[in-house]
Amino acid sequence: MLLNVAQMKTELTNRIKKSAIGDARKLLWLNLAQEYVASLYDHDHLRSEETITTVASQRVYYSEFDFNRIISVIDVTNDTDLEETTVEQVNLFDPDRTDTGTPWSFYT
Repeated sequence: MLLNVAQMKTELTNRIKKSAIGDARKLLWLNLAQEYVASLYDHDHLRSEETITTVASQRVYYSEFDFNRIISVIDVTNDTDLEETTVEQVNLFDPDRTDTGTPWSFYT
């Protein structure tokens, strides 16, 4: 059974039988319960790892994997996490696409 937030608050109120408890407290309890349930499962099967080799003067790379979102990008040569940015920020920083050196960011 799937319930929306209003239905969950109503169900919680019916179960605890104390109508004086405010909505903020009910939402806190519902969020804590959801966090607890989510922590019971091992979600590692949803993660994948991909290693790509980069070359100088190439800005765009494509992944062969289909994924929902990137958790992190690591420059293993320099052992640093790259910062997520937007293509607009990269274009502002390097409009003529001549920047070279150590990578510092990625965008999707």
